[in-house]
Amino acid sequence: MTPKGITEKTSLTYEFIKLSYQFYNGAREKLRRVHEKLENEGSKRIVFYGAGDLSEIAYISTQGTSINSDRDRR
Repeated sequence: MTPKGITEKTSLTYEFIKLSYQFYNGAREKLRRVHEKLENEGSKRIVFYGAGDLSEIAYISTQGTSINSDRDRR
């Protein structure tokens, strides 16, 4: 690989990581608001059905809340 190719690959990797981080943080913030609303409405439990990036983030986001969560990975 040439030095130019390494530079290009580094730049693309950086952009991918940056966009992934922004996606994760944006999703966490939106989910924080959803969980807060659910808690205020008295919800105690939510169930996640399926597996995907967003459902994993949603499940992780329930940690530190009063909401119990279950996952069904079909």
